[in-house]
Amino acid sequence: MYLSAREISALLPGRFSLLMGLQAESFHRLERLFALRARAPGAYMSDVGDEMNVHLELRERHAYTLELELTYAFHDPDTGRRAPEAQIRMYTDARLAEALHCHPGRGRWDVLDLRAPPPLILRHRLRMASFLSRWLEFLDAHGHAPHTLVAVPAHARGARRDAVEAAQRADQAPGALDHRVGERRGRAALVRVEAADE
Repeated sequence: MYLSAREISALLPGRFSLLMGLQAESFHRLERLFALRARAPGAYMSDVGDEMNVHLELRERHAYTLELELTYAFHDPDTGRRAPEAQIRMYTDARLAEALHCHPGRGRWDVLDLRAPPPLILRHRLRMASFLSRWLEFLDAHGHAPHTLVAVPAHARGARRDAVEAAQRADQAPGALDHRVGERRGRAALVRVEAADE
């Protein structure tokens, strides 16, 4: 017996239920990886010895929500922003983690017209939720856990921010030249090359 296309689509989850499933999965992964409901707002870093430290900033804690930012603190040479980066809201009562904004490294995904049609918004949210879910799965596989997450003192946060700003200023110095190298999906990638002193 064969099923028609309509019968098959009735068996598969719709986009909305897929989105809810990804958000529930992300909530449980975040809680398992970092035990965030037990932590105070502040900056944290998880180091598992692979030179790819995860930086987490728990920005706000409310009765039923947590707002946080997750990043490796690498800098995208095209935009100057940290990449990958995700801003996340965790709903502790519903046990969902919503990716509010994502920057996977090639452009930010939070730019939508306020009058965008609902199917476009849903597709956009699915992309962000899928990215977050895959990234959290990657972090879990590499050994990040509550015991690897340590608080970053406030003075160290200021020093790190100063170092990042100094690196960005050095990239914009007159001695730096832009060279186009290769084509990636029809767009040229920009690479910064320091001009040699004569």
